Amino acid sequence: MSVLAWAPLLHPGFIQSQSGLAAIYDALSVRSPLTGWLPAYGTPGDGPLATWLLVILKPAMTPLGALKLLYALGFALSSVGMFLLAGRLWGNWPGVVAAVVYMLAPYHLSAAYGRGALAESLILAGAPFLFLFLDDAVHTTRWRTRPLVGLTSAGLVLLNFGLGVLFVALGLVWTAAACFGAAPVLPDVEGSQERRYLTALTAAVIGIAAALLVLWPGGGRFLA
Repeated sequence: MSVLAWAPLLHPGFIQSQSGLAAIYDALSVRSPLTGWLPAYGTPGDGPLATWLLVILKPAMTPLGALKLLYALGFALSSVGMFLLAGRLWGNWPGVVAAVVYMLAPYHLSAAYGRGALAESLILAGAPFLFLFLDDAVHTTRWRTRPLVGLTSAGLVLLNFGLGVLFVALGLVWTAAACFGAAPVLPDVEGSQERRYLTALTAAVIGIAAALLVLWPGGGRFLA
């Protein structure tokens, strides 16, 4: 179903977005992840992760093909993530509707086809997974989702600092409301759900801190 969003990428050439091929120019100038390198083009606050992904894919295909693939993956993963999240909350059919609406939302389409904001497109793909991992970390005893909360938080911040921190904060507030505003989901010892939330919160903070260690050598330009 995500083909509805990424079908225009199948046409020869590239879309006439505001940033054009700027992501490819960044990929040609990228340096080591630990040097504080940040993209010269794109949305203010963009981190290096989108460019790193482009560099990883570039040897296997043309730079333009790699860029198109990342945009297509952004649409596909956003629909999958929203389906899993909404499906858990409301059921499969509402999940399908939520996935389609989220994938085809005007802001989402504009980020890819209007402004050519690769990092934002990928953030919109990762955000539903962050909410899903937070919900899982609080309402189940599966410990493997705690590291996923930290990794996803770090990834979002490395894509775009401002939007990444915003989505992490929204996810933590949403999870706190679900955790402290309702009866415990699991019949275990009193207060364990609150402890699981604090563990998830700690994982998110560690993820943001790890991302800042990568961004900070750039001299604070990621705050621009």
